[in-house]
This record gives sequence, C-alpha cells and structure tokens, in this order.
Amino acid sequence: MAEPFKIRNPNFAARLADSFARQDIISFLDAKISTIDPGSFEISVPYRRELTQQRGFFHGGVIGTFITLENASEKPNGL
Repeated sequence: MAEPFKIRNPNFAARLADSFARQDIISFLDAKISTIDPGSFEISVPYRRELTQQRGFFHGGVIGTFITLENASEKPNGL
C-alpha cells in the first residue's frame, strides 16, 4: 500500500498561487486555479477560438503549458 501524501511546505497553496500569478502566459490564457488541495490542483481556462486547433479542440500548446506548470510544481522546491 502506498504511503499517504505528505505536505512538505505548509504554505504550498500560497506559493503555487503566487508562482501561477507571475507567469505572463497564464494571464494571456485567462487561466485560473479552480482548486488547490494537498497533492493536486485544478486549472481552468475559458474556451476561446484562438486557443484551438483546426477541429475546435484546445491546441496542444495550451495543454502543454499546463503540463509544464504541473511538472514544475512537483519539483523539490517546496511546492
């Protein structure tokens, strides 16, 4: 059985929100953090045609931006 998730930084939510707010791409995408919980967070971005590929789905670059952000939050920097 896996060990329960342990919070390394009790200020993780504020630190994540601050990091998120300082990235210009996030404001360009009009992205928001919907929820922040220990071990997970949810990002929402409103649908805009200019963020889509030719079939109307979000472009991979938009999705990749959030994967990069999520991976950065996993690094041992206290987030």
